[in-house]
Amino acid sequence: MTTEDVLQLIEKREFKPVYLLVGKEKYFHDQIINNLSHSLFSDASSRSLNRIVLYGSENNLAEVVNASLSYPMLSEYKLVVVREFSKIKMADSETFSKYLENPQKSNILVLSAEELGKSTFFKEVREKAAFVDCKPIPEYKIVSWIKGYAQRQNIQISMEAISMLAEYAGSNLLTIQHELEKVAEFKGDSSEISGDEIIAVTGMSKEYNIFTLQKALAEKNIKRSFLIAKNIMDTGENINLIVSIIYSFFKKALIAAKLRASGTSQSQILKEMRLSDFQFKEVSSSLNNFNVSGLENCIKLLQTADKSIKSSGQDDWITMQSLCYNICRQ
Repeated sequence: MTTEDVLQLIEKREFKPVYLLVGKEKYFHDQIINNLSHSLFSDASSRSLNRIVLYGSENNLAEVVNASLSYPMLSEYKLVVVREFSKIKMADSETFSKYLENPQKSNILVLSAEELGKSTFFKEVREKAAFVDCKPIPEYKIVSWIKGYAQRQNIQISMEAISMLAEYAGSNLLTIQHELEKVAEFKGDSSEISGDEIIAVTGMSKEYNIFTLQKALAEKNIKRSFLIAKNIMDTGENINLIVSIIYSFFKKALIAAKLRASGTSQSQILKEMRLSDFQFKEVSSSLNNFNVSGLENCIKLLQTADKSIKSSGQDDWITMQSLCYNICRQ
């Protein structure tokens, strides 16, 4: 099942006795567990009495079975959550398998893991539980996900602000959610969130931030790119994040350049790359100054810088300075 399928069933109060959540997107794990908690329990008191959280790294299968067999207290249901399930010790696996054959009807068991082992035991669990794929969503869907989340939360936000948040926070949905909630709280009213407010709340300088750095690099402005990069790094921004965002920017630019070189129209490029008008406007500035070969070289430079940051021990500012210089010389 997909996370959307599960959430719809939970909303209808159609529960499964055992869920197996597998995937690296922790946001979906938390969303399903929290929705179950709110749907199963009418108040905080019954939730505290009947929600048990165990960890595979600390607890064993016997403890999971015991918790799952205990009856609810002043509630119709009990919720047992096992995080890090892939790390669970295999002792008492036979007892656990028997429980899966006939789970307690009043108890909901949620097994959560980033990855699942390939042993016969885990294959059996997957077959008997309601399996939910919690894999990260693709990068091209992040903008539409933010837009949908904002609508569900009744948050008004401009497409420029959505695009900026997507670039800044990457594909980590928990980070995006927290940043969006911070911006909405900062704003304090129901009017539309702007790009300037994203900059203000995320702590970016209006003049010196990752987006103005991208623009300077796209324009091959060496002096300004140095100035912006130095100011960003002086604020303590992580160089890995800077390089990652710039890489994503030039990757989009390279794809757009190849499409344009093949005769694809702007509207078709927007549709094929699933870009908003704001995102394409940012990317298109680089298309006026770089050809396909130059953009391919930029990608190589960024990959080299990434390796250097992680392995060479070279000063971060020297790495960034060299990166900006070489990109602008393409």
